[in-house]
Amino acid sequence: DSIQSKEKPDPTTTNKRTNPSPSSVEPQSPRKRPKKLSWDHMYSKLKTFHHQHGHCDVPKQGHTEPLARWVQGQRRLYQNYKDDDDTNDTRGTAEEKIRQLKYLGFDFRYTPWQDYCHQAKQFLLQNGHLRIPKGHNDTLRRWLKRQMEELYSFESRKKSKTKLSTAQMDQLHSLRDLSNQMKDEEEFDE
Repeated sequence: DSIQSKEKPDPTTTNKRTNPSPSSVEPQSPRKRPKKLSWDHMYSKLKTFHHQHGHCDVPKQGHTEPLARWVQGQRRLYQNYKDDDDTNDTRGTAEEKIRQLKYLGFDFRYTPWQDYCHQAKQFLLQNGHLRIPKGHNDTLRRWLKRQMEELYSFESRKKSKTKLSTAQMDQLHSLRDLSNQMKDEEEFDE
């Protein structure tokens, strides 16, 4: 019942010293590429994300989920690297990767801040405002209230320092501006 393929072997997968039979030649799977290429590919995606958004806090939802998982993996690897006192050959490679990530302003600590910000933006886009009703998503509602209060206190000079990073303040400004823009458009349409 099995029919052997009579196709010529792929010259890129054959060994030049031996000439394997066509049935023993299997094309290389893209999943079998070296880890360095995979890391470089994901780092390139992170650089693009950073260029577009000004930060490396990739949301876990939507089309960025694979990149967000990779980012989380980098945070775990960094923690393992810090905990490892071994001085083997891979430390140089790890140090180079850490240097490249730090160049982008990569935060090696995990925070759910970006996830909440993404959820708030989704709520805004679906509802046209940021007034999250009680009982809808109380965790998100409380988080957004705390962030906006922190931003307002800092901007109105009630506080001389803020817990928010510059990137976080920029994202909150963007949310607030988008909310105001949607409110203005709604009033214009009436």
